[in-house]
Amino acid sequence: MRYPKVDNYKDEMDTIKPDTWFAIAKWAKENNKFGSAERKFLYDIGKYSGIHGGLSIKQAKWARSLFEQAISEGFEFEQI
Repeated sequence: MRYPKVDNYKDEMDTIKPDTWFAIAKWAKENNKFGSAERKFLYDIGKYSGIHGGLSIKQAKWARSLFEQAISEGFEFEQI
């Protein structure tokens, strides 16, 4: 019997506060990082986080990718 792969992306991304997502979206816009779709997605995560069970697995994977990329490109938590 096959078991579904346990994926912690969703739980991990659901713990990040909306203010963090807003800060990343603002930082990305001010520093010309990511495209407009990615910045809107980051803003929307902040806006809708915690509603209706949080992010889907697919959204959580994209969020994690953007989150890690933002940190590697200079986003710092002190900017929140």
